[in-house]
This record gives sequence, C-alpha cells and structure tokens, in this order.
Amino acid sequence: MSTRNSLSVGLELELPVARGDDGRAGDARAALAALHALRFAHSPEAPTLRTSDGSLLGVGSAWGMSSFDNGYNNLETSFAPVFGETGSLNRLARQVFAEQSELEQALAAHNLYALNLAEHPSTVLTAEHYQRLRAPRPIYDYWIQHRGWDHAAGMDAKAQNGPTTGVAATQAIASLNLLLLAAPAFIALFANSPFEAGHDTGRRENRLQLWRRMFARARYPADRRLCELPARPFTGLADYLRWVFAPDTVMHAIAADASYKTFEDLVVLDTPLSLLAFLHGPAQTGRGLHGRQSSLITPSMAHLEQLQFAHFLDARIRFAFDTLPDREEFLGSLDGAGATEALFARHCRHVYLEGRVAGNNLADAGLLADAGETVAASCVMAPSALQTGLLNAPGAWETLHAALSWAQLDGLRDACIRDGLAAEYAGVRSRDIAALVLELASTGLAADEQWMLAYPRHVLASGENGADRALRLVARHHGPLEDALQVLLQSRRMVVVPPPACDC
Repeated sequence: MSTRNSLSVGLELELPVARGDDGRAGDARAALAALHALRFAHSPEAPTLRTSDGSLLGVGSAWGMSSFDNGYNNLETSFAPVFGETGSLNRLARQVFAEQSELEQALAAHNLYALNLAEHPSTVLTAEHYQRLRAPRPIYDYWIQHRGWDHAAGMDAKAQNGPTTGVAATQAIASLNLLLLAAPAFIALFANSPFEAGHDTGRRENRLQLWRRMFARARYPADRRLCELPARPFTGLADYLRWVFAPDTVMHAIAADASYKTFEDLVVLDTPLSLLAFLHGPAQTGRGLHGRQSSLITPSMAHLEQLQFAHFLDARIRFAFDTLPDREEFLGSLDGAGATEALFARHCRHVYLEGRVAGNNLADAGLLADAGETVAASCVMAPSALQTGLLNAPGAWETLHAALSWAQLDGLRDACIRDGLAAEYAGVRSRDIAALVLELASTGLAADEQWMLAYPRHVLASGENGADRALRLVARHHGPLEDALQVLLQSRRMVVVPPPACDC
C-alpha cells in the first residue's frame, strides 16, 4: 500500500427523523433535550449550542456536536477530526457507533427514530411545514431575503453522509479534482432517495436535485453557476479560489466571528462585491441583516475563512487558519504558481476535503437480515472509507481519468442520479466506474479498515443500492402508493450495529 496521504478523518452525518406512530416527519427538539440530559449526567461540562433566546440548538460530546441541519426534522452530527496515520478510521467508527446509540436512545424516548433514506419520501413542502420545522439560524433569513434562495427545498430532510479527509495544502486541489471525478461512483453506490412528497420521482437520488432548485431564482446568477461543474479540472488553489470568488460573484453576509451556520449578527455590505474585490479594497460600510445600524467593515483574511463554503459542488476544500495570513501576501499569491499552496501550508492548522455527494445510508432490519452484520455495520462508515482510500491510492487520478474523462463527467453524474448502478453515458457505465473506484479505494486502506467497504461491495454484488431496495419493497405492495410508503417508512428504522473489534 502507498504512503498514506490522508492526515485526518471526520464526518458530517445527517439523519432524517420520523415519528414512530405514523412515519411522518418528526420534530426532534425534545430528543435533543433528552440527549443533553443523557450527556449532562455523565459530563456536566458538556458544551451546548443555543440560540439568542436560549433555545437548545446543539449538544456537544467528546467527539463532536449534535445539532440540526436546516430543520428540526433532520439531525446532524459534526464529528471532530481524528488524526493519525494508523487507526483513525476505526476510531471514528467507534465514535459514530457511540453517537448513533445515544441518538437512538434519545429519539426513542419521544417515539421518534432515524430513517434510512436520504430524503423523507412523504413530506409535502408547505409554508406551514417550513415555518414549523426550520431551525432558527439567521443565515437562512439572509439566504431567502437577500439572495432569493429557496431554502425550503431541503426541508423534507434531504440528508447526506459527508466524509471529511485531511490533506496537505499542496495536495488539496489534486484531491478535490479526484473526488469530483469519482462523484458518479458515490452517487450510484449510495443513492437512497427515490421518492418525494408521496411520489416516485423516477430518480435513484432525487436529493441531488436540491441545489438547482434552491438557486433557480437566485438574485445573483453566479449563485447558480457555483453548483455546476467547471469546464475543466482546477489547476491549483489560486485557480479554485478565483473560480469560487470570481468577479461575477457577490460575497455573502459576514460576521465578526463564528461559523456561518451560527451567526447571530450578520452584516450585509451596502455595495455588493465579490470577496476578492472586497479583500483588495478599503473598508466598506454594511448594515445588520434586519437593517440595524451601519458599521464599517475592514477586510480581513478571517472573511475568507468564514465564506469558504460559498460553492455547492460535490466536494469542497475546507480549511482553518492557525494564524491569519497577511491580506496583501494572500492576494499576491494568487498570481504565482504554487504560492497560495505554500501560504496555506504556513498558516493553516488543518486543510481537508469535504465530500458532499453520498446520500444517507443506515443499517435497518432488512439489510441486517439479508446481508449480515458486517455489511450493516459498514453503512455509515463506507463513504469515509471510500473517500479516504481513494485519496491514498497510488495513481488514482490517472487510472480513473483514463476510464472517465472530465468531459463525460457531468453527463454520467446526471445519469447516476436517475438510474444509479444501471446508468450509462457516452459508452461509460456507472457500474464499471463504481467498481473501479471501489478497487482503487481498497488499495489505499489498511487491512483492518477493509471491513468498511463491505456495504459498497454488497451493493455491487447484489446490484441494489438503498434506492433500489426501497423501490423493490414498494413494488411488492399491491395497494396505493401512499400505503406502500408507510410500509417503507416503518421498515427503514435505523438499527445500530457495532463495528468489529480492533486493536487500533
């Protein structure tokens, strides 16, 4: 096996919540309070995330933060990075098991459960549903009121499994290009959302329609562009940042500190500018999100760190500065080959790749009975293992690019959203690409990590991903689709299966 390129592993795990009595979308606020009580009993200093009025929005643990993604019907756990050249994936797997076990207990206390689908199949999006279940984050008000985004498009608990893999700054762009090229394989293997609002969508991974819908009526046209694949691979970190913050883009609202999802006091510039134009210029005036008093905002590299989320491709580069670079030095680095990578290497404490294309897949009773404990245990960890192994695999870009060109990528991606493992575009079959990505990933993992690939291996061997299993179950039901979806909802309760024991 090659020298390991991954420096850390982490995970953003989203879990749709359903009601135990009828399977309808569940409100997990009471379950989060139960989780807080459970953790407080063992660790009174457990951190919490609260809104400005004191409402509970997140509960910390030894491994990360349990909160909500978009709405109270979609739990999200952000796992802190696990570092180390050996054993990190298995340590993360044990943390994921502990998190799922605690969430299952807290949900069950309020007759709720986590749903093994990447989108709730029956939820009809209405204004009432949105207002009742939307998480109270000011950034969502900004997106709706100032940018014209349809934030409600994701409020039927569209849920992803988002692995994060730490890399050296010098490897970030090569890693990003590789993950973008591998996206069709991740879609085909982890598709799990064939139904929406009580209807068969004709797609295996309908969840991925979200971004085009969200930005369909965006005020700034570049917002739509930033969810579409670029015409060519990125040539370097400067090329990537120039694409994300190009002159046609408008920078998002900013704040003095904190994550964009927890901003309480957002400031919108009076003059719309791209982020790079803002960083090039003098201080700008801006106003609070709801028209509060004017303030003067001095450009800082902290604003680049805040707004690094500003595109919605299938993978993103994420970073955290240890020390803020000089603004002029950063801007000058954009004109020199490799200079931005060198600057990030000096100033970042962490650079990592965020995978965004794998749909939520959990173990359920049917999968456990049909495929066994190892396959069931590997469901949640499989995207992390596939991503990490692929980034560690020697010659992965050359091998994969020989089988799938960048020009074919967008077409095959769309075909995989629709047809999953049966997709084909321009003579390239998704099943072949998925098998190749799985083979490459296997070469980049240690022997005691191979068990995490059991789920994608089962998908390829059986020819059925999560969406295919759901469609097969519904097809066996001879009554109305509404009744069949009720059967599906009850059959897709999360089952928590422990990972295999290891010495790592």
